[in-house]
Amino acid sequence: MLSHVEITKPAQLACTAHALTTQTEEVMGLLVGLWIENAVRITHVFIVKRQNNTRQKDRVEIAPEELSRATIYAEKLAKEEKRDFKVVGWFHSHPHISVLPSHVDARTQGEYQYYMDSRFVGIIVSVFDENPNDVSGSIKMIAFQSERSSTQDAWKYKLMKIKLINTYTRSHIAFKDSLATIVESLKKIALEEK
Repeated sequence: MLSHVEITKPAQLACTAHALTTQTEEVMGLLVGLWIENAVRITHVFIVKRQNNTRQKDRVEIAPEELSRATIYAEKLAKEEKRDFKVVGWFHSHPHISVLPSHVDARTQGEYQYYMDSRFVGIIVSVFDENPNDVSGSIKMIAFQSERSSTQDAWKYKLMKIKLINTYTRSHIAFKDSLATIVESLKKIALEEK
């Protein structure tokens, strides 16, 4: 299990901006970055087309072809920057609900860790969480992994420390990529609406 998660400011911006694109359904994406010893550094975000075979607004799924496209994107970055970029996690939004993972989120995360990599990480961005008492709202972000004692037990989430970093040496490129990611997410949402 990882000790902590590092996320660059452009990647955090891309996750948050994508989460703010709709307050009626959950949205998601894949996280690209580097595993560094017992930590993960998230540098890029890959927005995926919302797939929901259950047709529930509070469920998101990653189609295998989207995971394949994200892997190709990570490989392209690795070749360009001569660093070992990988798909290191996933994120999704929680509009109007708690930032904490549901039992479905914990199970999904556990399955990703089992099938993808034990270091795979999940991030949740809670948006449109309004406080009617003082007419304020908040945006919250958490990172988590899942664990269980045996294969018969349910997956339980474990929150992880997130460090916001600005040490990514090519941050101007990551920022440009994040803006492109936001535009791409809006295009995908428009297509879904059609």
